Amino acid sequence: MSVETKTEIRGGEPVLSETRVPVLDIADVYLASDEDAHATAATFRGITLSDVHEALAYYYAQPKEMRHWIAERNLPDELAPPSQPLP
Repeated sequence: MSVETKTEIRGGEPVLSETRVPVLDIADVYLASDEDAHATAATFRGITLSDVHEALAYYYAQPKEMRHWIAERNLPDELAPPSQPLP
């Protein structure tokens, strides 16, 4: 699966294609738990380990966009990725 943004799906928030599961939801579960990516994948129906890695890669590569959606959804600032994309 890949990450897509479409205005008609969750107002353009980045989601895993074919699932409508937001990248931020996956990142939130992963970052908030002491579990690994396997456990995060098991939290969401129809999401694979590869999908979790795809979502997390997007999350870290697009910090400005993720900060926008964190503010839009009134989520805690602690969920924000580092200001600069990771290499």
